[in-house]
Amino acid sequence: MPGRGQWILASGLKDLERNLPMDAGNVTRIGSITKTMTATIILQLVDEGLLSLDDRLAKWLPDTRVEHAAEITILQLLNHTSGIYNFVRDDAFQSGLLTDPGHDYSPQELIDIARKYKPYFSPGASWLYSNTNYTLLGLIIEKVTGQPLNEIFSKRIFEPLGMQHSALLRTPQMPAIAAQGYHTVNPGGVSGILANWIPALCERGDSTNIDPDAAWGAGDVVSTAGDLLRWSQAVATRDA
Repeated sequence: MPGRGQWILASGLKDLERNLPMDAGNVTRIGSITKTMTATIILQLVDEGLLSLDDRLAKWLPDTRVEHAAEITILQLLNHTSGIYNFVRDDAFQSGLLTDPGHDYSPQELIDIARKYKPYFSPGASWLYSNTNYTLLGLIIEKVTGQPLNEIFSKRIFEPLGMQHSALLRTPQMPAIAAQGYHTVNPGGVSGILANWIPALCERGDSTNIDPDAAWGAGDVVSTAGDLLRWSQAVATRDA
């Protein structure tokens, strides 16, 4: 009947080399869905009176040396209006992520990559997506709570919602039930658009165990389709 029941479908292969089919219970990296969880924890802390959306970045992280830190608010970090450079766009970071996937990035190292570039605009003057915002929010969560970010995710989100197969990773090794991850290696100089549409022109690399700290509060969570259903229902009904 419409509006009742649920189904989860898996398609494709979880391991191309061994021709293994994808399963709905496989763990995968969920990327920037992580940001919705980081934002939820920030809003929980606001509700608990532990911080304010109007608090300036410099109040909580005075040593990060981010330009305009005395002006940037937590709200501007949340909604990508801070103007802070997106460290993911740095060429050296992108190439290093694949040539040295086990490199253990610290949050400050990611912030320092962003600091090499001028802000896109003054705080609040415009909008531009930046992963650096959520690296900073992760540090603010740790500063306010005094606990590691992965533990906070477990205590405030995964455990209360029964998300048994979800975690904010602390090591590059994925769980045993994880699907294999891949990235495109482009030795022939094929343009990005062509590489997406004609993958046969490029080689395939294994990105399963890329160090998770390269994403951290911006995109480090691994989960399953079932766990994400629990999460989306909780967010939609304000139970998170």
